[in-house]
Amino acid sequence: MSGYDCIVLGTGGVGSAALFHFARRGIKVLGLDRFAPAHDRGSSHGQTRMIRQAYFEHPDYVPLVRRAYKLWEELEELSGEKLYREVGLLEIGPADGLIVPGVLRAAAEHQLPVEQLSVADIQQRFPGFSLRGEPLVGLFEHRAGYLRVEACVRAHLRAAQQWGVELLTGVTVQSWRVHDDHVEVTTDRGTFAADRLAITAGAWAGQALADLGLPLQIRRKPQYWFRTDATDYLADAIGSLWPDASWLRDWSMFHLVKAQPVLQGTIPTAELALLVGIGAIAVIYAWIAFPRRDLAAPS
Repeated sequence: MSGYDCIVLGTGGVGSAALFHFARRGIKVLGLDRFAPAHDRGSSHGQTRMIRQAYFEHPDYVPLVRRAYKLWEELEELSGEKLYREVGLLEIGPADGLIVPGVLRAAAEHQLPVEQLSVADIQQRFPGFSLRGEPLVGLFEHRAGYLRVEACVRAHLRAAQQWGVELLTGVTVQSWRVHDDHVEVTTDRGTFAADRLAITAGAWAGQALADLGLPLQIRRKPQYWFRTDATDYLADAIGSLWPDASWLRDWSMFHLVKAQPVLQGTIPTAELALLVGIGAIAVIYAWIAFPRRDLAAPS
């Protein structure tokens, strides 16, 4: 006895995609969120996020990312909106560090085209970067770029609603409870029932999934976008190559996106995204297997 095949708690980057792919498979699904779509409380807030194929973390990511590229292309075609920009990725680090060996390993295992660059090559082609200190090398991945993340969330939700998804925002989930044949979600606007429950709750996932015993912690990851008129960061100075640079130091990661136009298309900008610490991203699909959880706002 339930009103839906599935309820999705949280409709940000992951939840919006889940709603869309459930619905296109004929699943009757309800999306719940306490905030309006593409809000500033989620990890998908801001202008852009980098996407790449040669994952230094592990080669096993590569097939997943290749599939993601195809799905983003499908969503662009369906929405009629440009969501992905292929600007290339320049990754810089010591030859024996974490990033460079990892990228080369992933590229070799999956036959990904990655260009190796010396410091002289980098500074000649990308004069906005001044490399000093320990010996460094660079790798350039042409098929990398960035996603307009908030536009991606909105596009997924629009497409999901076209497939029949019901979306309720301004709804605070108070608890969820498992019964013999369905799961029940209690909110400040009533109780909803479904056969399945998908929890994509972002900062609230630790409390919602406490019974799993997972060590989930909320980690703040500030994102910064800076305007610049410096010629080294303008598209005209580097032609069609608009690189990212990322390097890992003391478990902190920095990304710089060079010279992209503002999304309205007029003012050149550069992006600096500072990711402090190693955060955990958890996406868990709960198949009616856990007892009731009372949800409070994360502190």
